Formats: sequence, C-alpha cells, structure tokens
Amino acid sequence: MRLFRVGGIDLFLHWSWFLAAAFEISGGTKSYS
Repeated sequence: MRLFRVGGIDLFLHWSWFLAAAFEISGGTKSYS
C-alpha cells in the first residue's frame, strides 16, 4: 500500500481508515451508529 499514489489521494484514504480504526478502538465502536 503506497501513501503517495495519486498526489495524496491514497494517503487521504489511508488516513481516513487509520482515523476510523483509531476512533473505533478508542471509542469501542460507539460512533458506529
């Protein structure tokens, strides 16, 4: 998985995933509707 594949598009997506995972672990899937 590359971080800079299309001018940072992949990076943004990866960051989003990382944030979601971190939030899930921190909140315990509380903000998962």
